[in-house]
Amino acid sequence: MSEESRLETSNKKIRVLIIDDELLARKRIRQLLKDDPDFEILSECADGQSAVTQILESRPDLVFLDIRIPDIDGFEVLQLIAPPLMPRIIFIAAGDRLDRQVMEASLIDCLPKPISRAQFLIACRRVKDDIQRPLVGLTKNRVHELLDELRKRKILAYSKWLAAHTAQGIELVSTDEILWLEAPGSGVWLHTEQRFCVVQRSLDEAEKILDPAKFVRISPHALVSIQAIQRIQHGGEKRLVIVLRDSTKLEVSASYAKKVIKRLHP
Repeated sequence: MSEESRLETSNKKIRVLIIDDELLARKRIRQLLKDDPDFEILSECADGQSAVTQILESRPDLVFLDIRIPDIDGFEVLQLIAPPLMPRIIFIAAGDRLDRQVMEASLIDCLPKPISRAQFLIACRRVKDDIQRPLVGLTKNRVHELLDELRKRKILAYSKWLAAHTAQGIELVSTDEILWLEAPGSGVWLHTEQRFCVVQRSLDEAEKILDPAKFVRISPHALVSIQAIQRIQHGGEKRLVIVLRDSTKLEVSASYAKKVIKRLHP
């Protein structure tokens, strides 16, 4: 990074989102940030669904994220954010709920409650340093490495939602509603019986966070809900065709046929 670019980055305020269901915790973070001109607080929220919406709509640089927020916890919130859109994260958690080995291995700050001023300032200093590094995606990669590790340890379950762009804005669509996902080119389309909408992540990324017991990949461009499958029939040239409960017909790629049959008829 050139000196001019570094100076421009250092003069730009770090846009902050605070996510915690405890009012006192949110007030504490605001109090600790108020005297630092490098930070600008965008907003705050107290539950997981609002957190996902706020992150995707306001695109903050930094999120203070309580791990145990209602309805969708902090790790699940991050699972719904596509890698290119992931902000820097400082986790907030009650001390007895911390898995310190996981956090330390991922080099991500996690502040125990009550929040210590000294620890808070150290974490903020790291964020500032990280923003000025040439490898600006480093922390973002660490978050996804952490999520991969949590899934491997079965601490983090597969997602029950996908974040989608609708006419009303960002919406969380239950995986139980999803019939299939397609990637016709750029972007991914999510189909339910009533509508279709855009998911801002690749099909590979969506497949990674969805339960493999409930979804099956039928081609490089399509991922199908197993419970939405009505029947399988033969198409032309010995191809398999999946018929969904809304009568949609999807062709199974030849290279995926054996895997699909094995999944549906173990």
